[in-house]
Amino acid sequence: MTKKSPAKNNAPTDVEPTPPALGPVMVGDVPMEIMNAVTSIKNREVQALQELGRLHIRQHELVNELKRLEGQAQGLLKSESTRLGIPDGAPWQLTPEGQAMVPPQIHEMMQAIQANGG
Repeated sequence: MTKKSPAKNNAPTDVEPTPPALGPVMVGDVPMEIMNAVTSIKNREVQALQELGRLHIRQHELVNELKRLEGQAQGLLKSESTRLGIPDGAPWQLTPEGQAMVPPQIHEMMQAIQANGG
């Protein structure tokens, strides 16, 4: 029987291994049309974010305007209910035809107040 000798490493012993790269390593070139498309998309992203910012500001302005208008409407309705003699806190409606409507029990209360000189 013959003995097999262990496999020998054929690599030269005087060559040092290449150290790992410390930063990114180029693996190829990206075509200009891809670069242009990516740049275009990034620019559109910036524009969309800017538009969102403007819309957010506009939304805030509109909410404030709605609050102001609601306050004006409530003020007008309050002064009109006072003029009509509707008790504070009593339910009433304003019809599209411009008529102030109260439930029958509120109307009876209003008549009683007027009859007593109120």
